[in-house]
Amino acid sequence: MGKNTFWVDSRCESTGLDNKSFGSRDQKEVADYADVMDIVFEHGPWISFFLNALDAQKEMLSQKIERENIIYKAVQTVTANY
Repeated sequence: MGKNTFWVDSRCESTGLDNKSFGSRDQKEVADYADVMDIVFEHGPWISFFLNALDAQKEMLSQKIERENIIYKAVQTVTANY
């Protein structure tokens, strides 16, 4: 066993992840997708809430950037005419 095996095992236990052995990369990938789908189905309403919150923050940020660009262009115009 490698020297980091204990860290990986304890990390899996502390996060609730399964420490499984897989025969192939495809089997691991399918198991990972199944784990993600379990999380999505279990926490679907919260995921939707957070995505909506992120969209709202993105919209506010884009509005702020647009305002700052308008101010920046106005300052450039004033300094160019000075």
